[in-house]
Amino acid sequence: MPSSTRNKARFALGLGAVVLTLSGCGSADYLNHWDTVSFRGGNAHMANTGIQTIEAFPRATYNTPIDADG
Repeated sequence: MPSSTRNKARFALGLGAVVLTLSGCGSADYLNHWDTVSFRGGNAHMANTGIQTIEAFPRATYNTPIDADG
């Protein structure tokens, strides 16, 4: 086998090993996220309802001037 063919084969093998190593890191992190319902969910449904409410605060909240002596 010529030297250049051997070098190309080694390079391809090394590049493949690096790609496999780096792709394993991403998939391990992805597998830590679960798409299931659990007790850790807390009050997410209440938070989502509050976020999507059009007027979340009473009108008096928007009255920002504060009367003070000074």
